[in-house]
Amino acid sequence: MRIVLINEYFPPFAPGGAELSGLELARALVARGHAVQVITPNYGAAGRETLDGVEVVRFPFPARLAGRRTLPLRWLASPWFYLWSALAITFYAGRFGADVLHAQNKYSLPGSWLAGRLLRRPVLVTVRDTLLACPFGRCFMVYDHVPAGCGHGPLWELCREAHIADYIHARTPLSWLKARLTAAYLRLDLRLRQWVLRRVDGVIPVSRGMQRLYAEAGIPLGRAARVIYNIPPSPTAAALDGATDATALRRRYGLGDGPIVLYGGKFSPGKGTADLVAAAHQVIRQVPAAQFVFAGGSDLAGANTPYLHVLGRIPNADFLQLAALAHLVVVPSVWPEPLSRVALEALSLGTPVVATAVGGTPEIVAHEVNGLLTPKGAGRGHHHLAAG
Repeated sequence: MRIVLINEYFPPFAPGGAELSGLELARALVARGHAVQVITPNYGAAGRETLDGVEVVRFPFPARLAGRRTLPLRWLASPWFYLWSALAITFYAGRFGADVLHAQNKYSLPGSWLAGRLLRRPVLVTVRDTLLACPFGRCFMVYDHVPAGCGHGPLWELCREAHIADYIHARTPLSWLKARLTAAYLRLDLRLRQWVLRRVDGVIPVSRGMQRLYAEAGIPLGRAARVIYNIPPSPTAAALDGATDATALRRRYGLGDGPIVLYGGKFSPGKGTADLVAAAHQVIRQVPAAQFVFAGGSDLAGANTPYLHVLGRIPNADFLQLAALAHLVVVPSVWPEPLSRVALEALSLGTPVVATAVGGTPEIVAHEVNGLLTPKGAGRGHHHLAAG
């Protein structure tokens, strides 16, 4: 079969685990004997290349990513991007002789669906996060289940204002007005993507937790939905990729000889980094030699203590080496993690995971088997960290 995977980001432009999961999927399909092409915008890399048998085509795009993780949403959540990507997908997938188009994320969905209609080919989409249900997801962080009225009326307004306060930090009337106008536009864009979602030929949520969340939000994914978990990295590749001895690795990142508790990801309210910092201050009293290592961001409130190490963005190969070396890897998310890439990487290396029991995480972390599960919320899981 000739399969085309479409994503708005793809390595070397990989702002999160979704893009690495897409690469692993492409490699696995090639290993099964399929011909695979990846179509993605070109943010400043080679227009064409082959990675482990996967043909990667990057179509012309005016924006560049020079050290930036993601583009402003105006570049991707827009009709012009959907139309331009649809034309590119139609051209390249048509020449490739695609049998099926598979959108790998939310902003690649409309263009993929339109291209599928033009080429008369089936279109699948992988649901990797909550942003096809709500552009803010605030209520997903506050409640254990999606409340009635999510995305509508007063609850929409509360989510919008909380999102602006926590993520936008609008400090002037003009910036506040701009944030509200952006929210109104994102609501319209969400309705468009949900309209497309109801018309694709197949939906692949990455966990039962994601499938359940969409059903609770009033967006059932249909009888064609089938849960398929992300593919973890090969333990052999993870251990040998740029392998460095433990002493050199610790020295490179300024770490001592004590046990390492590792976090990887963005620093944001949804990821629960503030909760982990609060837990660290309590755990260190019981395990004074512990070192809490944060990789993925640079601005972490409350990190001005010797046992909290903020590394910023590091190469994925280095993160895998640290995960192999760590005593624990922590996934303290407050929002419902669809299927944590960090947890998959840690478990593939044999490193136990302490995680909040949200989203799809309980489907890969078995309590007291390969890790520990704890309720979400500040300080509620510090005893699990100490026990680990």
